[in-house]
Amino acid sequence: MKFTIAPLLLSSVFASPDSKAAKRAKAKFPKANAAKSGYGMCMSTSSMSMSVGPEPPVTPAPTTAPTEFIQFIDEGQSCCGECWCIPDESTDGLCPDRTTAFPQLYPLDMVYNFGNKTLVDPDTFNVVTSNNLYELECNPFEGVSANTNPPWAAYQGCNLNPPQLFDDTSATGYDDAVCAFLYPDYEETGNCDTYTYKTYPSKQEAEDDGAVITHTKQCGVCSNAQDLAVFLAYPDLTAAGIACSLKPTLNGKINCYQGVGFTYACAQIWARDTQHSSQLGVCLGCNPGAPPYGPPPTCALGSCVACDNEKSGPTFNAYSGRTRRRSGIWSALARTCSSIERITQKTCPNQIIPDDPICEAQQNCAANIDPVPNPFVCN
Repeated sequence: MKFTIAPLLLSSVFASPDSKAAKRAKAKFPKANAAKSGYGMCMSTSSMSMSVGPEPPVTPAPTTAPTEFIQFIDEGQSCCGECWCIPDESTDGLCPDRTTAFPQLYPLDMVYNFGNKTLVDPDTFNVVTSNNLYELECNPFEGVSANTNPPWAAYQGCNLNPPQLFDDTSATGYDDAVCAFLYPDYEETGNCDTYTYKTYPSKQEAEDDGAVITHTKQCGVCSNAQDLAVFLAYPDLTAAGIACSLKPTLNGKINCYQGVGFTYACAQIWARDTQHSSQLGVCLGCNPGAPPYGPPPTCALGSCVACDNEKSGPTFNAYSGRTRRRSGIWSALARTCSSIERITQKTCPNQIIPDDPICEAQQNCAANIDPVPNPFVCN
């Protein structure tokens, strides 16, 4: 399977090539050629021929994601007032300097590199064609209602295949675990095209094993490199979430998320989260047209975002493994500063990532014809 990002077919809905937004995108991703346009973040992927429980098999996902998924980065949307995150007790209520704290935004060449790595089984080293070490063969949200707090409902009769290291999010050691990439060919050849991943009880144990930490907490269905590439390529998945939530069936939702580029198992947890929040009555009382969060200094989450966070988020996080904040990846929604992990994604153990990878990719940040605002500077 070849992971690609197709160029965006510009329309009246999106910025023109001469717009400031388009120029910002070009400046941010100068290495992208015509086939890797910085304007477009469309994903191409092949689907798995699998079924979800008793439901019919999922039909093949589209080869290119619909262009309504594409959104330019809105530098202001991710801010709480003039801060790139929501200040909390960890920062004494002050906005931390972006140079000493994450999240990060990565250039397209790294997105392609992650998306096109070959996954192998950690024991047999056989190629895993699904690009995912885990399968989700049950519904994690079964029995979780509008009056249920999902953290303790997770794992009740629904485990991944193979099972995760911890089957209880409140278990001792759960918060110390990390998910890390291993490159079996690196020591002998320096090649990082082939990889695998596993859960380590601690950051230190992962580093001692020569592994590259990709997110905190244990691995799950979205921990692989292909799904990481999707997170990196789409700073904002709001449009995709809305479009996929409108699909009338679960399989339609799964196909929709596969069309964005997620692996089958990761698309499943996204689809079930969407179904749980939007169609099963859990968050029907919220206002979908309301802003995602309120004014500073608290920037309280809007009703729909808050409901999903409370009623679906903990279960989603338990099974997905990867989230933006756990991965130290920039998000289009402001989050508390303490919730964003200090993790740098690396395509190879010896890769040196500067403090600002986008500026480094530009070679000379000050030489832009149309100056590019730092995505972490809020106006």
